[in-house]
Amino acid sequence: MRAAAIAADTRTFADRVLRRLPLKPGDVVADVGCGEGLVGLAALEREGVHVVFTDVSPVLVERAREAVRDRGALDRATFAIADAASLTALGDASVDAVVSRSALAYLTDKAPAFAAARRVLRRGGRLSIAEPIFRDAALRLTAMRGVIASADPDLELLHRWHALALPDTIDGIRAHPLTNFDERNLMHVAVTAGFTDVHLRLHLDQCGPVAMGWNVALATAQIPGAPTLGEALATRYTAEERARFERRFRPLFERGLFSPEVRALAYLWATGPGADA
Repeated sequence: MRAAAIAADTRTFADRVLRRLPLKPGDVVADVGCGEGLVGLAALEREGVHVVFTDVSPVLVERAREAVRDRGALDRATFAIADAASLTALGDASVDAVVSRSALAYLTDKAPAFAAARRVLRRGGRLSIAEPIFRDAALRLTAMRGVIASADPDLELLHRWHALALPDTIDGIRAHPLTNFDERNLMHVAVTAGFTDVHLRLHLDQCGPVAMGWNVALATAQIPGAPTLGEALATRYTAEERARFERRFRPLFERGLFSPEVRALAYLWATGPGADA
């Protein structure tokens, strides 16, 4: 059930990204930072569309290739190892659309990625991306950092795990690629890169906690790439702290009693160079 809910949730991201693209047969779409191919696979459902799957990770490019093979669509797909900040594997003016989901957020400097997307787009091509906005969450962690230990020592244990995913200091927020921007910065960088007709919609979704067994909780990470709870407990906590964490918070995981969180996701779409007025 949980896996099905996650799949439906992520498919929503892909649909929202593609909604802004008037794709037609023969169009070429570059899925930048494709991961396992979520957005590109959805684009392949459009008749006659060709998708170039690119990612900096060879492992993820191969997973995308396997997913395309499973759908019998290898004749309409190309695969390339490419950094989102340069897209050196793609030629100038070689694609009709650039799509991306949660890829630019991992770049410390987002400007080169927008410049690369602009370079590879044909005349009047379209950009459509979705990026998570974590700055507010990091600011809340920062505000809690100074008072939480004296208020409730057990909550400091929980805060420590969260702070392994997002920074909890102002300097850390400014330096971390996931938190050194917000939706307004994202729009500004797109405009500065030369995109026109730029639009951005911020989606705020309240995400209630999900009841999960303790072993599932131990295998859960706050965000992709962050330590799982089990990894954090094994490396960042003493034996006494691990016992205290489990005693206090295991019932909350198992009964789904954590407070709801708000997920922020920015959808930006724009027109590339040379569009007709």
